[in-house]
Amino acid sequence: MLCVFAVYIGFDFTMSFGAGESFIKYYRILFVFSQLAFLLGPMLYFYAKSIIDLHFQLRKKDFVHVIPFLAAVMFSIVAMYFLHYRLGWQSPLREMTSAAVILQITAYVVASLVVVKSKVRSLFSPIDDIRLAWLRLLLLGYVAFWFFQLHFFVFIDLWKLYGLCPYSDTLYLTTIFILFNCIAYVAMKNPEIFTFTKKYQKSDLKESDKEEYKKKILDAMEIEKAYREPSLTLSSLSKRLSIPVTYLSQIVNESFDKNFRDFVNRYRIEESKQRLGSSAKNKQSILEIAYAVGFNSKSSFNGAFKKHTGITPREYVKQSS
Repeated sequence: MLCVFAVYIGFDFTMSFGAGESFIKYYRILFVFSQLAFLLGPMLYFYAKSIIDLHFQLRKKDFVHVIPFLAAVMFSIVAMYFLHYRLGWQSPLREMTSAAVILQITAYVVASLVVVKSKVRSLFSPIDDIRLAWLRLLLLGYVAFWFFQLHFFVFIDLWKLYGLCPYSDTLYLTTIFILFNCIAYVAMKNPEIFTFTKKYQKSDLKESDKEEYKKKILDAMEIEKAYREPSLTLSSLSKRLSIPVTYLSQIVNESFDKNFRDFVNRYRIEESKQRLGSSAKNKQSILEIAYAVGFNSKSSFNGAFKKHTGITPREYVKQSS
């Protein structure tokens, strides 16, 4: 994704020099490579899916998203080398491809936002806060990139206000510069976000022990209701069940496809839904239910409940009544 950004910006930057006829052939080559911009939208979409889904893999049918890029490359080659389109800032060929890139990125940004929103609100979302924050930053960067692309297209290509070109170019390149530096900063602060090796590939946990530990965990949550303890943590549950912390974390991540907090909150929310549904009969307040299922404050209960169900506890009570 970063390489594609570099090629795309490199083309715009080179075009800004307006080097003359002797450099047209190099512009043509760069222009063909700049069609890689048609991969920015699909890359964002699939990267977002890989961040929120621990088991995401590309399938053969996903490569249909490469078709616009291939079509753009073929179209640009035919237009320049066979139909003899001239290449420059006022070239219809450049304007057409710019408009197409803007429309495509718009569609993929919206699709990425929808996927993230639906996944985060689902009951079994495995995404953790660090990766979610990183994904939001990346989406924000794409929106900024799209905005300045649109700004440039409207003011320069449509309205022909060429006097604004230096300012538009400066804003555009500055935005990308800031985005790239934000990515570099996040990478240095949280390198685990960009680690693509399997987290537990060096684990010595045996499959037989894994099944035994898994049963102990389920018994603790479903029979003993360990999740009702507000102070329950990974380490406290590890001591309670005599399971090493690393093994416990691995089993929760791999077998239940979620982090520890979401794993515990799933049980808390499920019991709270049962209690909320009969709260009128039992005369329990929302705060009392929150404490009973293991939350230590009403705000944390409301936040977790809305994350897992998409609505607040009060809205759930109204729907159930």
